[in-house]
Amino acid sequence: MNFRDRLSYKQVRYTVTVAFILGLVFGSLEVTHDYLTQDNSIDASIQAYLDVSMAPASRIAYNLDEELASELVSGLTESPLILQATIATPEQYLLGDATRPVDTVEQVDDSQLVEYLFGTTRVYQQRLSVPYDREEDLGNLTIVADTRASAQAFIDRSVLTLTFGIARTLLLALALHFMLYIMLTKPLQRLTQHVQRVRAGSTRQPMSIPRSHQHDEIGQLSQSFNDFQEDIKQQLYRRSLAESELRVHTQELENRIAERTQELQKNNDALFKANKALDNARQAALQSARIRGDQLSSLSHEIRTPLNGILGMLELAINDELSPDQHSRLELAHQSGARLVKLLNNMLDLARLESGKTVVDQVPFNLKKVLEESVMVMGQKAHMKGIPLTCQVDPALPATLMGDPIRITQVVNNLLGNAIKFTHSGMISLSLVSESLEDNKERIAIHVRDTGIGISKDAQQAIFSPFTQANNDIYQHYGGSGMGLALTKEIIKVMNGTIEVKSLEGSGSTFTVQLTLGAIVAKTSDTSTTSVVQNFEPTEQLFYQKKKILVVEDNAINRLVTEGMLEQLGHEVTLAHNGEDCISACISDTFDLILMDCNMPVMDGYTATQQLRERSETRDIPIVALTANALNEHQEQCKQAGMDDYLSKPFNKKALSKVISDWL
Repeated sequence: MNFRDRLSYKQVRYTVTVAFILGLVFGSLEVTHDYLTQDNSIDASIQAYLDVSMAPASRIAYNLDEELASELVSGLTESPLILQATIATPEQYLLGDATRPVDTVEQVDDSQLVEYLFGTTRVYQQRLSVPYDREEDLGNLTIVADTRASAQAFIDRSVLTLTFGIARTLLLALALHFMLYIMLTKPLQRLTQHVQRVRAGSTRQPMSIPRSHQHDEIGQLSQSFNDFQEDIKQQLYRRSLAESELRVHTQELENRIAERTQELQKNNDALFKANKALDNARQAALQSARIRGDQLSSLSHEIRTPLNGILGMLELAINDELSPDQHSRLELAHQSGARLVKLLNNMLDLARLESGKTVVDQVPFNLKKVLEESVMVMGQKAHMKGIPLTCQVDPALPATLMGDPIRITQVVNNLLGNAIKFTHSGMISLSLVSESLEDNKERIAIHVRDTGIGISKDAQQAIFSPFTQANNDIYQHYGGSGMGLALTKEIIKVMNGTIEVKSLEGSGSTFTVQLTLGAIVAKTSDTSTTSVVQNFEPTEQLFYQKKKILVVEDNAINRLVTEGMLEQLGHEVTLAHNGEDCISACISDTFDLILMDCNMPVMDGYTATQQLRERSETRDIPIVALTANALNEHQEQCKQAGMDDYLSKPFNKKALSKVISDWL
């Protein structure tokens, strides 16, 4: 072990350091006391000379005896402490003056230290007077003291004091180190060596305890280690037994793990196959849904084209002069065709929703206005049955929200339509409750309540499935395809909302739709919004200024239908069979509006529109698409081609009149 790392050295080092500091402090105090004593001794000695010499010096000064004055001051300078002595009259006349010769002044070391501590000389002066007249000034006795000898003696004593103190400290350190080494370090070294031998395995015997350490801390430490060594032996023995048992159990566990691993591998393989089959089934289902959506879209296109001709011709025929029976029959046929179109739209919407092709718009809109418009439209049907329809909107509803107003209108119209359909007495109400959320969000709850026939508890979930009615009696009495609520639920699902129904058979129903929409404008300041719709007057005709309209359509029946509707509306019509005919007609004539079919031979409507937009003469003519495709992507394709609006087939004269009024 390194000498500096020994415990005895560390203890001696700390002890000596403390002792040295304390010795230095106490030695400094002793030197300081000696310094003060020496300083006072110099002053006391000179004062004694002054006291002894005062009386004779006073008589000498009184008698002005210069001879005696010289003898007195010469006697004073005989003292090694006095360097110079003088007797002077009040007029500063020197009666006696004696100075010790320079060669008799003792030479001392450390003159700067002496001068700093005591000064080289000190001047003392005593006023002279006679005993019977102390007020009379006879002169002064002045003594200049030489302090160097006394200072040197003080310095010698101080050096000696500090030297002996340091020597005592060093001797104490050596003695203490030797004693601690014998009594502490050496026994600990023996104990350490024994521990190292035990650790190396060279010995298993307990450590012998010296007789001189039987009852002290060294003995207790040695005995504790012997006890600890014995405990380790016992623990090693028990550990050996435990390890033997553990090896047996480990082998058994490994065998079990191997068996379980094989079983788990089999299960994983089976699960992997099942997951793969499930994923294949899922992909097949999605592919089937996409194919079904595409097929329905294609089927919709093929059905809408003849339907447009049928409904258009029926609408044209209805407006001709007919007998009442003929008019009634044609009206019934037109209504049946309209219901067929509605069913086709619902089927197409549901297919698009299930295939994931429907995208919800996020545009700013006024929800209050949307609800009021739905109530105004549906209120006419309610009025025909004599049922009041009320609308109440929460005044806390923000003025402008972000969402899809068309889809929300579709949901509200479906719910109100069902309520009117199944309610024969009482009333129908639409109410909206709004709640503000964080991040400028608004939770909307729309409640549609009716006092109709109600829904049984068992049928309340089934009514949201396609082509499902609450029971067969409802289908027999009310008809319908059973797609309205299924479509409504899918639309709400796409908008991340929920719909639920509470109903009691025979007591009416309440449908609740909850949506979360973005709010972008401050809340309305209305205290309440309540409207009751009960009286309606027919508006199903408006007249416009005669316009020149070009109809581009490859289907002959649809051309005749569109031409007939436009002529009944009072417009001048020009017909074109395809896109090339459209371009030729626009070169030779000018038109106020173009109704453009999208899918045509020779040149389709998209290409024709793009070429018209490239010509300065036709760049600003409004172009409205006429197409049997009703998907959103088709509408977007029309916009990208440069078309201004979109009219889906089959359309009626009212829809055609509205789109013309929007652009002309």
